[in-house]
Amino acid sequence: MLDVRGINQFYGSSHTLRNVSFSADVGAVTTVLGRNGVGKTTLLKCLMGSLATTSGSIHINGADVTGQPAHARARSGVGYVPQGREIFARLTVEENLLMGLATKSKGSIDDLPSEIFDMFPVLNDMLHRRGGDLSGGQQQQLAIGRALAMSPRILLLDEPTEGIQPSIIKDIGSAIKTLAKRGDMAIVLVEQYYEFAKDFRNEGMDRTHNPEFTQMEIYVAYKDYIWMMEFVEDMLETICMDVLGTTDVQIGENKVSFKKPFKRISMIDAIAEHTGIDIAPMNEIELLETCKKLGVETDESMGKGKLIDEIFGEKCEGNYIQPTFITDYPVEMSPLCKKHRDNPELTERFELMVNGKELANAYSELNDPIDQKERFEEQVKLSEKGDDEAMFIDMDFVRSLEYGMPPTSGMGIGIDRLCMFLTNNASIQEVLFFPQMRPEVKAKKIELTEHEKSILDNLKKVNPCELKDLRSKVEMSNKAWDKAMKGLSKKELVKVSKEGESLLVTLL
Repeated sequence: MLDVRGINQFYGSSHTLRNVSFSADVGAVTTVLGRNGVGKTTLLKCLMGSLATTSGSIHINGADVTGQPAHARARSGVGYVPQGREIFARLTVEENLLMGLATKSKGSIDDLPSEIFDMFPVLNDMLHRRGGDLSGGQQQQLAIGRALAMSPRILLLDEPTEGIQPSIIKDIGSAIKTLAKRGDMAIVLVEQYYEFAKDFRNEGMDRTHNPEFTQMEIYVAYKDYIWMMEFVEDMLETICMDVLGTTDVQIGENKVSFKKPFKRISMIDAIAEHTGIDIAPMNEIELLETCKKLGVETDESMGKGKLIDEIFGEKCEGNYIQPTFITDYPVEMSPLCKKHRDNPELTERFELMVNGKELANAYSELNDPIDQKERFEEQVKLSEKGDDEAMFIDMDFVRSLEYGMPPTSGMGIGIDRLCMFLTNNASIQEVLFFPQMRPEVKAKKIELTEHEKSILDNLKKVNPCELKDLRSKVEMSNKAWDKAMKGLSKKELVKVSKEGESLLVTLL
């Protein structure tokens, strides 16, 4: 249906698209993935004809449309949903939808495909509301509905789920699957991708933790940790259903349910729940005394944040078998995390605990350069105190924040540990592509002299043997005997011990 061959495009002297080629077939969703700024939107604009290509060709159903303007491509059946939705805010939902019939001589609400309202019922409910009154997710549904109004043969979607709440993302995903399954159009979808990376941390190794691990990182602008919790719930529920067909997962002796919603509890409340102690008003000295009282090991380098972390790790963490968000960490524990909107002593952070282990860590990112610099300075004090995990002052990072950073939520999730859970493996080594193995213990190869061999051969016949008897059985000089016996002792093959008045030689 759509065939793209070797297209190039320039913005001034910047080469934005370099020899791009791909094809999109009817009944399939062709996905183009890439980071911000790599040219995904530029590619779709070139396909739509709103940007001209420098070279290469674009064919639709065998016809060369490379030189056609956007309106001609729309008439030939290309529907385009731009990034940012770009609906007409002052027009009603109905009027926005009718704009999709612009390629036809005339059209009314009755001419709109009924499937638009089947897939997005909210549009029918809000038909006479202004487009600008809709939420971001509803506006995205409206933009897709407008593109579907013309019954396109090719549908171009530019990041259709960007900045949208999880429930509507699911609705849009279902709509795309329905359209693809219907088999009368080709769908080209561009999206950002999540980073999957091999990380290394200079940490210990045990059955559930590997210092070299696989992690997925995600950062979403204009979102916070509350949105991220909802995203994680949806993601893990979907993964379990796709992989196992159920949200109930057997992990060792425990049956864990990934059915949302997950429990949420603040770190301070979690500590109070399992120790009966409220640490909220405590200073560093009081926390140190509390650790001693609870039998939690500490050292003099630990600051307030470290002490709280030790209490939680020792007394609380292992108790959370079902997926639980531990939220609102004390500010001393999270030097890169935004302060809580209601309590400046806390931060907007969560860790997801599953089967007594951390699975994900996320927070509302700190984007205040003044606050960030102060946090770094506190970390330096901890470093001077002896804390080897404290951060240094990253002035490049502070300076970048001074230029500006939008409100953002970020998260990292351990893929290896998730694989452990889903496959019911007790050891992380079972799910690593290249597991670290202990080196095979090989027997030491010991080189023996002829005199040493002679002594051993005789000793094997009578073991243990009196030293004078053994000496008499071997024919060698006193110098050679002394050297051979010292060599065998050094190689830990024989032992000379005194038994009463006798000296005995024993094989080891």
